[in-house]
Amino acid sequence: MPDKEKSKEQLVSELQNAREKIKALTELQTAYIDDKNRFKQLLDNLAEVFWLRDREKFIYVSPSIEKIWGKPARFFYDNPRANFMLMHPEDRDRLLAEYSVKRFQGDKVFQEEFRIVRPDGSVRWISSRSFPIKDARGTTSKRAGICEDITRRKEYEFALKEREEQLFQIFQQMPYPIEILDKQGTAVMVNKAFLKLYGITDQNILIGKFNIFKETAFRESKLFKHFNKAYKGKTVHIPESLLTVTDPHLSRIKNKYKMSRTEDVTLEITIFPIFTHTGDIWRVVSIRRDITQMAEQRQQLEQKNIALKEILAQIEFEKLEIKSRIKTNIENLVLPYVIKLGETHSKEYKDKKYLELIKNNLENISSSLIQKIANHHIMLSPRELEICDLIKNGLCTKEIAVTLSLSIMTVEKHRQHIRKKLGISHERINLHTYLHNMEKQ
Repeated sequence: MPDKEKSKEQLVSELQNAREKIKALTELQTAYIDDKNRFKQLLDNLAEVFWLRDREKFIYVSPSIEKIWGKPARFFYDNPRANFMLMHPEDRDRLLAEYSVKRFQGDKVFQEEFRIVRPDGSVRWISSRSFPIKDARGTTSKRAGICEDITRRKEYEFALKEREEQLFQIFQQMPYPIEILDKQGTAVMVNKAFLKLYGITDQNILIGKFNIFKETAFRESKLFKHFNKAYKGKTVHIPESLLTVTDPHLSRIKNKYKMSRTEDVTLEITIFPIFTHTGDIWRVVSIRRDITQMAEQRQQLEQKNIALKEILAQIEFEKLEIKSRIKTNIENLVLPYVIKLGETHSKEYKDKKYLELIKNNLENISSSLIQKIANHHIMLSPRELEICDLIKNGLCTKEIAVTLSLSIMTVEKHRQHIRKKLGISHERINLHTYLHNMEKQ
C-alpha cells in the first residue's frame, strides 16, 4: 500500500513537471514566433534588399526587391539564377565566374558593385554584400546578403569624376607652370608647363618624392621662406624672382630630380594655401609666370628713359644758353641804338610809347606768355594778344587806347573778352597780375 501511494505521488510530481516544461516550451515557442514575426516585419520594411539562399534556391527575399529590380520576390523564388538573369551583360560574366566557384567556400565576404537592367530597360547600380551562414558542423550551408540601390551615388561619382577629368585637362593645358603640394609639403601634382620650365621629362621623378621641408638645398634657398608663409595661411606674391641655373642650391636639386634647364629665367610667383571646410590647410599651390622677356624689355625701357632724360636735360641746357646769348646780344647790340633813337626821335607820346614797348619786349624777348596762352588752347585774336602784351607791360586802358588808336570803350570790350576767355570774368583778379603770374608759371 505504501509503495502504491509513493508511486502515485511520483506520478503526480512527474506530471506536474511535464506540465511546467510544456508551458515553458510553449512560451519559448511563442516568443520565438513573435521574434520571428518582428524580424520578418523589419526585413519586409527595409529599403535595402535582404536575401537568404542555399546552394539551390532563394529561401527568403525581402519585398523591397520589386522597387529596385522591377520584379516581385516570387520571381526570385521561382528562378534561382534571377540575380544573374537581370544583371548587366558587362558585369555578369565577371561576377558569375567568381560566385560560382567561391560563394560556398570558406568564410569569404563578398562586396561587389554591379549594374542591373530593369524590365523597362533602365539601369540601376547595386551595392551587394554577402556573407556565409554556417550549420552546426561549421559548414557553409547558406549565404545571406544585403543589396542597396546606389544609382544616385554612382551618378554623383561619375559626374564628379568627369568634372575632375575636365579640371585636370584644364590644369594640364594652363600656360603657367603650376605645382601643388600636400599639407606635408610633398609634390602631388604638376602640369606640363611646370615640367617644361624645369626641363623634367618624367613627373614621377618629382611626384610623391620632392618635399620642400625635407630637401636641405631647397630649405636654404630664398624661395623657401615664401612657401613657409603660405603654410602659415598667407598668400604670397613675388613680383620678380630670378631662377639662376648656376645657383648652388638649384644645382643640387637639378641633379637629384634630373632637371635639364640650361638658361636663367625671371619668374613672377604666387603661392597660396587651399583650406578644408574646417579651416585646415589641405594644399599649397604655386603658380609661376615666365616674365624674362618682360623684364628684359623693362630694363631696356628704363635705359632708354635714362638716355631720354639726359637728352632732354641737354636740350634744356642748350635752350637756356641760346636765350642767354640772344639776351646778351640784344642788350649789347640792339638796345643801345633803341635808347639813342628814343632820345633823338619825335617827342610825340605815341612814338615814345612804341619805343618803350620795343625796349621792354626786347628785354623780355624770351618771354613765354604768348606760347603759354596758346598751350592752354585759349583762342585770342591778334588784337587781343596785342592788348595782353600791353597790359602785361603795365599800360592802363587809356594808354592802350592812345597807343593803338582805339577808343577807351573798345579797349574795355577787349579786356572783357580776354577775361572771359581766360575764365576769370567773374573773379576779383587783376588782369595785369594774372598775366604776369601766368608768364612765370
